[in-house]
Formats: sequence, C-alpha cells, structure tokens
Amino acid sequence: MVVNRVKQLATQNACTEAETAILVNLAYVHDIGKTLGTAKPEQSVELLARYGDFDARFINLVKYHDINLPWYVSYTKGEAPSNKAWQKLAGKLDMRLLCIFMVADRVDCPGGWNQNNALVWFLNQCRERDLIPQALAL
Repeated sequence: MVVNRVKQLATQNACTEAETAILVNLAYVHDIGKTLGTAKPEQSVELLARYGDFDARFINLVKYHDINLPWYVSYTKGEAPSNKAWQKLAGKLDMRLLCIFMVADRVDCPGGWNQNNALVWFLNQCRERDLIPQALAL
C-alpha cells in the first residue's frame, strides 16, 4: 500500500524518475528492522547494507522517516526542536521527499493521514520554515 501511495504522490508532485525511485525504494526498506522484532529506524539502517549500497541521504531518509512523532511529543511537552535542529535535519536529506514519504507511510491511518496530529504538525512546521514548497500535493 505504501509503494502504491508513494508512486501516486510522486506523480502528483512532479517528482523526477530518480526521486520516484528513491521514494519507492524507501517504501520497501523503511521498516526492515521490524523483521528483527523492532520498530526502531536505527535497526533498519543497520540492515540496509544487506540490501545494497545506499548513499547517506537515502540512509537518512530511512533513519528519520518517523521523526515527526518524537519531535511532536517534544513540542507538546514545551521542548520543541530548535531552528538549528530543523536546519540540521534539512541538511541531511531531501525534506520534500521526506514529507511526501511520511504522508504515503500513513496510507492506512484511520480517517486519512491528515488525522495524524504529529504528521500535520511536522508538515506545517516544514512549510512555515520554508523547508518544503507551500504547495505539495498530498
């Protein structure tokens, strides 16, 4: 389901063939750590070496594909990520692709991705900080 949704979103957002391939590959491997019984993205990153030679920006997409939840939890506790943290994240990966993927990864969210408070908050923060285009088609 995630692969199909990410392909739709890639088309809607005029992603290049290379960007679409990145998103599709991400859909296939983002949670491979679950095969070892853990949902921790770090475990998925460790397993990537078994499946190919990936560049650092792709590895960081795997590592941070669920960053919206812990950052949102911090925000709700009054400990929002700093501007420096946002800039550091943006320097490690393509924020546009990350946001597209985060939406695709919530394809099974009851009521739709826009009912996921952590994701909606993250997308709004990205827009307010000019880290993604204002007009992502989601």
